[in-house]
Amino acid sequence: DTTLTSAAAVSDTTIAVTDAASAGIIAGRVLEIDDELLLVTSVATNTVTVARGHQNTIASAHTSLSTVFTVLIASGVIDTGSVSSVTSSSVFVLADSAPARA
Repeated sequence: DTTLTSAAAVSDTTIAVTDAASAGIIAGRVLEIDDELLLVTSVATNTVTVARGHQNTIASAHTSLSTVFTVLIASGVIDTGSVSSVTSSSVFVLADSAPARA
């Protein structure tokens, strides 16, 4: 996670964060600030362009130093398989079989 370096008004489509890279903020990711989800459309160092009110959340104002979380939203259901590793770019690699049970 990271924090906002300045307040964000309801209508702002760019937000400034402390450290986008270490928080894993890249285009296509979803961020959570307070009760709002924001879809990242582009990143230029620590300036993040977003679509507000993602997933039918309500766009709201956020204060400076609000915590910005990077979240994972499932886009589908995996019928079989298990997550065997997570890479730095959050690509999931599925195992060919279920883990052994003791």
